[in-house]
Amino acid sequence: MLPDAEWSQTLGTYLDACIEQHAELLRGDCSPLSLLFGHSDAVVQALYSNNPVLHCLNSALAQTAKALAGTRRA
Repeated sequence: MLPDAEWSQTLGTYLDACIEQHAELLRGDCSPLSLLFGHSDAVVQALYSNNPVLHCLNSALAQTAKALAGTRRA
């Protein structure tokens, strides 16, 4: 069961579509980009903009980059 958050539901629908077209994807009969981008940017938004896990990872990466940049100047 997926959380009710919109980003989670969007990713669930995307994964269902990928599973349904698994054979076509592996044979090269279906473009993975058409599944990812389709007719809207909802999947991309759910993966990159609205995903709280990625917000956490991006924050950690930013802190690491800031710390590394500070040590280079010293």
